[in-house]
Amino acid sequence: MLRFKPLGAIAASVALAAVVAGCSSSSSASSGSTAGKSATGQPTGNLRLGVVTSPKTLTAAGGQSGQYSPFFQTVYDPLLRAAPDGTVGPGLASAWQYNDDKTQLTLTLREGVTFSDGTAFDAAAAKANMDAFLKDGIGKSYLASVTGVTAPDAHTLVLTLKAADPGLLVNLADATSYMQSPATLGKAEAATDPIGTGPYVMDKASTVIGSTYVYKANPKYWDPSKIHYGKITLNVYTTATAEVNAVKSGQIDAGALVTNQVAADVKAVSGWTVQTQPLDLAGMFIYDRAGKVNPALANVKVRQAMNHAFNRDALLKAVNQSMGTATAQPFNTGSAAYDASLNAQYAYDPAAAKALLVEAGYPNGVDLSVPMTSSNASLFTFVKQQLDDAGFHTTLVDAGTNYVSDILAGKYALAFFQNANAIDWTFIVSAVDTNAQFNPLHYTDDTSAALIQKVRTTEGAARDQALKDLNTYLTKQAWFAPWYQADNGFAVGAKTKVTLQKGNAFPSIWNFAPAS
Repeated sequence: MLRFKPLGAIAASVALAAVVAGCSSSSSASSGSTAGKSATGQPTGNLRLGVVTSPKTLTAAGGQSGQYSPFFQTVYDPLLRAAPDGTVGPGLASAWQYNDDKTQLTLTLREGVTFSDGTAFDAAAAKANMDAFLKDGIGKSYLASVTGVTAPDAHTLVLTLKAADPGLLVNLADATSYMQSPATLGKAEAATDPIGTGPYVMDKASTVIGSTYVYKANPKYWDPSKIHYGKITLNVYTTATAEVNAVKSGQIDAGALVTNQVAADVKAVSGWTVQTQPLDLAGMFIYDRAGKVNPALANVKVRQAMNHAFNRDALLKAVNQSMGTATAQPFNTGSAAYDASLNAQYAYDPAAAKALLVEAGYPNGVDLSVPMTSSNASLFTFVKQQLDDAGFHTTLVDAGTNYVSDILAGKYALAFFQNANAIDWTFIVSAVDTNAQFNPLHYTDDTSAALIQKVRTTEGAARDQALKDLNTYLTKQAWFAPWYQADNGFAVGAKTKVTLQKGNAFPSIWNFAPAS
């Protein structure tokens, strides 16, 4: 699913300097995530989480992961559930099995589960949700392999695939299979009043859409071991200043960082820590490898020249507070695909970049249009300087709030972006494959297609080798101009414990618990 940072978070994360007033160390009084049980044995306490954005809809088909996860995981269950290390386990489906060629997945659904409106959960409900998602789901491209859904009996769901899909189970353990009450499917009110089988139920009277979202524990939840609080409150903070002030004043117990720029300010508050994990590839995404928008980019030497233009170590320090690893390759530093020797392919060398442009037939340089946001003008001015020093002639175009939508529409030949790459196949289908959402010009070639097919159809050592070969090819062909592997920061107060979720910017809601 979509694990990239939304525009507001991208904008904040790329600022070269964050000015946060009054960030000296202080204690944070909290009435939040304390341990306890009611007289009836139900958990008490209010977990108050800071989030950096809010979704446009709360329907299951509108479900997304990353920063959006807590809005959906509170009220909806997926068919499968991922452990913090990414291992897939049972969810609303208690068991599953593939046929021999992995083109049919049969899931056995739990019995006795009900939606919070009293509607029974069964195969018919699951099929209705999967059909709705495949038709209009925000992340339907992640289930592009699914060609049909059937419910042969009340507790069996069968997915038919056009080809083996190594990411299917991972995606079914995420936002592609959230289950909404079939009584509310297609209803306008479902956008703001979600009804699921999940561990919490929205408290609509206390919720202010776009600002504060309140959820109460579901007393009839089928897996009470996943409920650690009587209430969860999501507070939306779109600026770094607001978030740091919330930490200092004790308004939240944990939260996603609006930007890693404020990590030091958060850690200066008594009892607060920032947990990190490598999550995103950050850098210049060169979408126009065929030269449809900018003909010069069809020449691999021009793209390679761009890779020599960037001082990755300086960008990592300035933009991401050194939280991450400078890299010249697209796959995650922890991936089987990763090859440290590839980083030597593109040292920071403006002179080498200019020489490559001459070899490519552009002795006078190459014109580039690069989208930017005015709130991050300092970053993009720095990027322009580095590109221009390497022989490019860069024009910055203020895309404003259309930054992401214009990229997805194929308006730009290239752009700065961050895309989650912690899970190999998810990264391939989100940014590399010809139908990937963040391959907006749908570029492909025979070599990359064949390597992707090898990754799809092999396992074990053969799959690892296919991943290495794909990573090497993409690096040498300069499909991207990476800057660094970004560590994602998540802030946690003294009264809360949480385990980060591999591949996701926000921990799973059931992995939060009181510290004592």
